[in-house]
Amino acid sequence: MRALDIINIRDLLGVSAVGAPKAIELVIKVKKWIDVAKVERFGLDRHEEEIFGVKIIKFVLPVSAGRNLSTLIETAVRIHLLRDSGFDATKILIEKHSAMLKSNVK
Repeated sequence: MRALDIINIRDLLGVSAVGAPKAIELVIKVKKWIDVAKVERFGLDRHEEEIFGVKIIKFVLPVSAGRNLSTLIETAVRIHLLRDSGFDATKILIEKHSAMLKSNVK
């Protein structure tokens, strides 16, 4: 905190306020909708951000006023976890759509 001095959170708030070290798995950037030049709606493009030499998956969430940020961020995290486990709804949708188009072409 600026102008207060250097503080030790563990001493100030107790051990329960400090968690064990964790790895950062996901970066979420929240931007104003009008500041995002191109919105990739299907999520096929994968973005990464480098932090201290480590590449980390990045989501850019374009939002407008009045949106529920906690829901948007929770959804982004769930999508990331699903992709990490090998399930990608976007790829499945595109594969099914392509199969339907091929079956309808005569």
